[in-house]
Amino acid sequence: MEHTKYLTDAFDAGAALYEKKEHKEPHGPRLPEISSEELMSHIKTTWDHKYARSDYNIVTIHLSTTAYLVDMSGKIVYKWSLPYADAWPTPFINNTVDSRYTGFSEAAVFPNGDLLVSYVGEGDTPWGYGMLKMDKDSHVIWRYDDNTHHEFYIDKEFGNIYTLVHHWRVNPIMGMKDLWYPLLEDFVAILSPDGHELRKFSILESFRGTPYESQLKPWDIKNWDITHGNSVTKLEPEMAAAFPTLRPEDIVVSLRNISLIAVIDPITLKVVKTFTGPWKGQHSAKLDPDGTIVFMNNIAGWKDNSINFSSVFKLDPITSEVIWSHGSDDKDLIYNYYYGRVQVLPNANILVTSPNDHRAFEVTPTHKIVWNFQGNDMIESVKRYTAAELPFLKKIKPAAPNNSPSAAGKNDRASAR
Repeated sequence: MEHTKYLTDAFDAGAALYEKKEHKEPHGPRLPEISSEELMSHIKTTWDHKYARSDYNIVTIHLSTTAYLVDMSGKIVYKWSLPYADAWPTPFINNTVDSRYTGFSEAAVFPNGDLLVSYVGEGDTPWGYGMLKMDKDSHVIWRYDDNTHHEFYIDKEFGNIYTLVHHWRVNPIMGMKDLWYPLLEDFVAILSPDGHELRKFSILESFRGTPYESQLKPWDIKNWDITHGNSVTKLEPEMAAAFPTLRPEDIVVSLRNISLIAVIDPITLKVVKTFTGPWKGQHSAKLDPDGTIVFMNNIAGWKDNSINFSSVFKLDPITSEVIWSHGSDDKDLIYNYYYGRVQVLPNANILVTSPNDHRAFEVTPTHKIVWNFQGNDMIESVKRYTAAELPFLKKIKPAAPNNSPSAAGKNDRASAR
């Protein structure tokens, strides 16, 4: 049986590597690239300025290497663009996918207009295509040549960058021979503000020898992609009092394929606590200053026994109970089987990115939608910034509130993709 298991997964891994080498058009032909104005013109935005502040949003679109800074009315006020071939003239990855299938998976803007991005190569495995910092004119400042993927986190203490990285692993981990090999192994890498690697460790090895090792059982059929990490963050010392069961500097990762959120000790690099519950395939676990963990529950249930819907959860880490949820009722169903982002805002509202819905929205604790950003193309990520956080834009004024969907989207047209 064990021999058969290894042969089966070796075949799967080989098939994935063959697909990488022979990669052509994983999702059919793509139309030619279009301008940012055309790409964003179909966005419809509604904004209740009584409950949502006049801020800015950094937006990335699926398989686009342009990031847009938009105001609350959806108007583009700034953009950065750097195709993968220009970002890495000499790729560190062999046999990269066609450039049309590369894009930003995440973006973060700095006060001076610098932009940090992580690239993705769709249809490839590993799909993480590297991290890069560019200036406000889209010129490369530094590159990190490793398979970074999904969400990253910039800590408030030192400006260090926490990111997920993944690689194929063929040789079994000592003491973990029962896993399926070859497998896609997730790591956490910690970078300095100037992009130098300070530390990198295996998430699988963080489970080894702990009481939580037995939880490495994926619900997905992809046994070679056991963890499928999709977010990493840390407990900032200033928030530690709100999380008495955690310790300052603890690292928190969301592991989709085992429907688990893990807490890793930053010194021993071992898992010291896990959270499981009535959720499946979750994404984007974030620490809320109120002492809860907020995340996207991607597989919350099924409508009419055929269509999957999702929800946003707030978890009490002391009781391990879900104390708030949004998106699972008919008033505002979220359809987001894969992907997803959440961000806790200073006003206690939650900014939600639902890529499969082609949508981002801001919701209050009382479930009122106070900002909605709806398009016809997959919105990869949306992250909110105040004007004070972006002094390089001091000459640009935020738009006046406009609560009319038709007015905000008066130049609407069908997506060109």
